[in-house]
Amino acid sequence: MNKKFKPDELRAKLEQTGLKIKEIASSPKTKKITKKLGTTLLTLFLIGVLTVCLVIGGVVFIVLSNSDSEEYNIDIDKEALNYTSIVYGLDKNGEYAECERVWAGENRIWVDYDKIPENMKDAVVAVEDKRFIDHDGVDWGRTIYAFVNMFLNLHDTEFGASTITQQLVKNLTGKNQHSITRKINEILTAVNLEKNKSKDEILEAYLNVMPLDQNLNGVQAASKAYFNKDVSELTLAECACLAAITQHPTKYGPFRADNKNKERRDMILGMMLDQGYIEREEYDEAIAEEIVFTKEEFKQEVNTYQSYYVDQVIIDIINDLVEKNGYSKSYAREVVYYQGIKIYTPMDIAMQDKLEEQFESMAAFPKVSGAVAPQSAMAIVGLDGHVQAMVGGLGEKKGDLLFNRAASALRQPGSTMKPISIYGLSIEKGLINWSTIMSDKKIELSDGTVFSNYYNGYLGEMPVEYALQRSVNTIPVQLSQSLTPRESFNFLTDKLGVTSLVSSKKVGTNVLSDINISPMSLGGLTDGISPLELASAYQIFANGGFYNKPVTYLKVEDSEGNVILENKSDPQRVISEETAVIMNKMLQRVCTGKYGTGLAAKLNNMPTGGKTGTTNDKKDIWFVGVTPYNVSALWYGYDTPKTLTGISVSTPRLWKNIMSKVMADKPHKEFIDSENVIECTYCLKSGKLASGSCTSTEIGYYDKNNLPDVCTDHLKIPSNSSSTSDNTSSDDTSSSASTSSSTSSSTSSTTSSEAA
Repeated sequence: MNKKFKPDELRAKLEQTGLKIKEIASSPKTKKITKKLGTTLLTLFLIGVLTVCLVIGGVVFIVLSNSDSEEYNIDIDKEALNYTSIVYGLDKNGEYAECERVWAGENRIWVDYDKIPENMKDAVVAVEDKRFIDHDGVDWGRTIYAFVNMFLNLHDTEFGASTITQQLVKNLTGKNQHSITRKINEILTAVNLEKNKSKDEILEAYLNVMPLDQNLNGVQAASKAYFNKDVSELTLAECACLAAITQHPTKYGPFRADNKNKERRDMILGMMLDQGYIEREEYDEAIAEEIVFTKEEFKQEVNTYQSYYVDQVIIDIINDLVEKNGYSKSYAREVVYYQGIKIYTPMDIAMQDKLEEQFESMAAFPKVSGAVAPQSAMAIVGLDGHVQAMVGGLGEKKGDLLFNRAASALRQPGSTMKPISIYGLSIEKGLINWSTIMSDKKIELSDGTVFSNYYNGYLGEMPVEYALQRSVNTIPVQLSQSLTPRESFNFLTDKLGVTSLVSSKKVGTNVLSDINISPMSLGGLTDGISPLELASAYQIFANGGFYNKPVTYLKVEDSEGNVILENKSDPQRVISEETAVIMNKMLQRVCTGKYGTGLAAKLNNMPTGGKTGTTNDKKDIWFVGVTPYNVSALWYGYDTPKTLTGISVSTPRLWKNIMSKVMADKPHKEFIDSENVIECTYCLKSGKLASGSCTSTEIGYYDKNNLPDVCTDHLKIPSNSSSTSDNTSSDDTSSSASTSSSTSSSTSSTTSSEAA
């Protein structure tokens, strides 16, 4: 049990203990021990100092003896750095404008030294390395202190000793671990760099690689992102703002929640004033300036994924660098993502933006419930083959290089196949003209295949122009029999650039081929066709008969402005001008004629042609639209093909809803015409040029050098005068030729579904 003392006893005990402690402290033995302890501590301190001196001496010796070693060389030329590639499209004035950027890991755009404002250079030097001009790559005073601090902890935080040259080395090598070995290597490399490069070259490189938050590297990329301006246009305050970021990007980034950037920015302006870089008036003005950041534009530019269009540009350029320039696949990818190339595309920026908006919002598309929703894609191709816009899927795009349905999805085209595989070729070969009368009737092949129409039945005789309007199936089947499927197949593959057709393919025990009547006349292809290739094939009907391979880029330059790839239009005539114009007018009738399945597609501000397409199981529905500016193909269906049960969608109306917004700013324009194509009145009964006796007539368009005969079926010929009949026929033909437009019209804006 512990003994308890009374207060007086406790006080006396403590006093007695204190006296004993004093006696012990003043004893000779204690003094001897204390003296030895002090000597030991002093010895250890001197050893530590000596060790530090030896380390520093060793560092200096290593630097002096290895400063010329190749091991410590570093290349700061632009070719050795990773830079952002710029994609240019066409603005509303038809001028190239930056639309997107492509990079992997770091967003960096090189800017030459003379394009960087002096305030930007001075701000960085003032805060990062005020003796930059005088040292040889290493600030020895700061470096020695830093080494001493490592051992003796004289400073309670890590003391920064790196010069701008050393920081450049660190940024280029990516080595940032805390070790003496790494620091020595950095010093050696910095000294070597100063021997081989001028101060301007070193500062230029540093300003182009310094980290500036938000995955931005270098003052040009940051200036574009934060201020939406070229670095050469920055104000003094904006320069100080960027200089403030680099010491600790995640702390001083201007978009950080606590926004400590301004505090450090003002400090830098003070340092610039103290070091004589700016005058008091400039300082006061910069301190007072309220910096405006383009945050929304920045988010759109940096934090979103690239468009489907640019996805395809990247794929095409990499493939062409391999095929045309002989690059390996990996090096071609490096060129695109790391070498700061400039990519010039025919993208219509406004059209692309509007098309993306329509597909992202899905406002024009039918509301569909269910776990799996249908998808859609659209490609818009100019009449010269230049791809103007492209979207490969509905909804918000959530990644780069996603599956692009517009360029890569192969789907059954249905009746959209008929103009390019049957009607155009049949007119070109002279098998038919606008008003050739053919019979919609039951067609049965020798293998028992029977062809029917979407309207369940047969309509009998009609001009082929009506057959195209109505999307009749049996008439193109008959034309395919006359042309032969091989003729159509060769035309599509050899002349119209369709790469997805199959000549022979074994599936199980079956051998499939598109060289057959059904695939060529009704679009029941083995694999299908993409919207991009389908739209490109239709261009011949709007540009006078020329096919141009679709191109997503026109020219690629390296970082020095040298052209490394070029895509020039190479128009190939595949049908005559006369055939092209006649087919164009027939396609317009699909959107204006009284039987047209595309009535709902007619644009209000310009002439419109097109063709609907629906597979007989309604798994794929299409509309290909033709305007004086471009051709576009719209597809709608499920990614895994299945019937669109319970979904009501008119692709002509959907196409119009989209294109009326996409093309809203385009002025009125007419299709090209041909002086060899003339307008004539024809007889609906015979399909020949109408005489005065024909009671049922229509307007048609014909090659003036290949006109139909004049109809004589309805003439009342006197029995005693054959010469009178001849004269009447001639006169009636002359008087019946008309320059008026067709009177056929329809007030209905609805369309029936049609199957191929």
